[in-house]
Amino acid sequence: MSTAHRPTWDPAQAKDVKGGSRQFSVRDMAAHTKLKFRQPGQTSTAEVAKRDLRAELLAAEAEARDRKRKAEGKPPLAVENGSGPDAAPEGQSEESNKRRKLLQEALELDKDDDDEDDKSEKGGNGDEDDDDEDEDEDDEEDDTAELLRELEKIKRERAEEKERQDREQSASAQAERDAEIATANPLLNLAAALGQTPNGVNTTKPGTFAVKRRWDDDLIFKNQAMSSRDKDKEPHFVNDLLRTEFHKKFMAKFIKAGRSLSIRGNLADVSLAVAVNRALCFTGRLIAQYLYNHPQRSTFSFALGVRSQAKADTLRQSLGLDNSVPFVELDVASYAQVEAAVKGAKVVINTVGPFWLWGTNVVRACAVYGKRYVDINGEPYFVRNIIENFDYLSTKTGAIIVPSCGLDSLPADIVVYLSNRTLKTTLGVQTQLGLSQSYYSVRVKPSGGSLATMITMIEKVPRVRVAESYRDYALSPIPGSSSPPDRPATREPFTSPPRYGALWPMGATNRAIVQRSYGVYQYTLDNVLALFGNKRAQEKEAQFQPLAYGPTFSYAEYLVPGSGSYVSAVLYSTVLAAVVGLLLVMPIRWVVKKFLIQSGDGPSAEDMDKGFLKLTNYTETASSPKTWARSVMHGDGDPGYRLTACMISECALGLLLDDASLPPSARPGGILTPATALGEVIVRRLRATGRVRFESEILKDTEESRKAR
Repeated sequence: MSTAHRPTWDPAQAKDVKGGSRQFSVRDMAAHTKLKFRQPGQTSTAEVAKRDLRAELLAAEAEARDRKRKAEGKPPLAVENGSGPDAAPEGQSEESNKRRKLLQEALELDKDDDDEDDKSEKGGNGDEDDDDEDEDEDDEEDDTAELLRELEKIKRERAEEKERQDREQSASAQAERDAEIATANPLLNLAAALGQTPNGVNTTKPGTFAVKRRWDDDLIFKNQAMSSRDKDKEPHFVNDLLRTEFHKKFMAKFIKAGRSLSIRGNLADVSLAVAVNRALCFTGRLIAQYLYNHPQRSTFSFALGVRSQAKADTLRQSLGLDNSVPFVELDVASYAQVEAAVKGAKVVINTVGPFWLWGTNVVRACAVYGKRYVDINGEPYFVRNIIENFDYLSTKTGAIIVPSCGLDSLPADIVVYLSNRTLKTTLGVQTQLGLSQSYYSVRVKPSGGSLATMITMIEKVPRVRVAESYRDYALSPIPGSSSPPDRPATREPFTSPPRYGALWPMGATNRAIVQRSYGVYQYTLDNVLALFGNKRAQEKEAQFQPLAYGPTFSYAEYLVPGSGSYVSAVLYSTVLAAVVGLLLVMPIRWVVKKFLIQSGDGPSAEDMDKGFLKLTNYTETASSPKTWARSVMHGDGDPGYRLTACMISECALGLLLDDASLPPSARPGGILTPATALGEVIVRRLRATGRVRFESEILKDTEESRKAR
């Protein structure tokens, strides 16, 4: 082994070093090179010559005799010829006294040695010495007994004094406690609460009815932390995560920042705050008209958010709204304005877009104040962002945040929910799902908002965030089975002649929402004991077992273009890939933003009436023999506008008016999905509109069905 790592005093030298090393260690140098001499006060020769040693000796002997006589109870001898202990010269210092004492101690030691020698030499006087010793021992025993009695007396007196102080302190504490109980309630101490007497020491402010509370009044377990009265000490332990110093600082910095701002319009009694965005978009107008003409209009009120009062007057006239619908001036870029608007509402409908740019403040305010929220976003990266930032907070405040309640992605989420319900109703709640596929047939007008969202994703959203949000189970709390790979054409099951589905632009977005529904159900079912405890675990397991899809569940969806032939599916997939590729080119994006994206515009009422939606879902069981559930959703009207306005409005009204019927997955709050937040409520409400129809049936695994697949 090499020794190069070991430190040495003599460093390694090269072979050609001439003249030897010129370095020396400090250890090789001379240490003590000077003699030390006595300093003043160290009994130098001159100092000893000035001293009178004989006088010091006589004084020490006289002091010893006086001390001995004092011990025998005799008076001290008279001082003769100035030889007493106080006869030291005037210039005598304290050092002389110290030397005299040392000399005296040495003489006493010599005297003790002489006494022992005398005792050993005198053998005949042993009896007399023994008698003297016995007498001395008796005297010592008497003295010891007296000292012990005195010690016991002192201990007893101290114990009695301590007991007395404890009694007084206990009585004083009890009196303070009784006084605090008597005066803490301002209703029992009206004089102090009204500020008429100074005795109301327990009110936080003189002359008020506020009650002083201890720091542990609202903790999970009381008296589990040090007293908060020690203001000068470091922050102490608190066993409630919402009361920790970190949580308070986090809330103050990121959640409750911003000033309160007065806004035009009274939202104190408003049930719904609608279209909270930078400009009331076309979809927002449709939502306002839908709510204004709703059959349950008398059971709720709503307000509209606009940028300016002039815009509000124009919209009120164009939409035909009366004064019962207030308009609120706000800008979603200002959290203070959004916060002031959200405080007074119960449910917020957000039609802002792109949501990555303008949607976070609205979600944040709803999460902080425990409100209910729905939107029409189709941006998985936005949903992932609000899950990371506000899901935990929403569960603590009871907020129910439901993104993607329009064409993205309510239909896909609900048809899978219906297929799962149909299979488990027929085969039993223990049934687990396998592959689930959805096939869209739509007639929809292109939306400028969708193009704006796509361009924002390319230009504004970090690529890492986009990649993370579009991977499998990116929004789900737990992973599941892998989704089928993307193919340009996929055959739709149970169709004859065969129909083929192409790549669907919203396929990845809808898949992420469906997978979150799977994750919420399955995670809750797998962890009922940890989430709800022993007493409620069995009850919650019975509630979530019919809802969970099972660990073998996977999902994919496709668009059936035109006639549904194989060629048309491949062609549509190719064109879609080419369009996405072209949007990656900067000049082409500039042309699209300049000429194709028009804010606030939409199709005519006639064109919207011609639109339709047909979504067919096929979900198979995980076990053999296979059993399929086929669920179909039919919608009349343009899916991107008219049906979207209907779907998001009914979601908001379901959260507002059907609270008692919400599924168990909605009770804890959090960032949910249409299926997990509303479930059967939204199915029932959409059927009642007459615009949407649902079908769900069982398909068996037969020879004919296998040929059709």
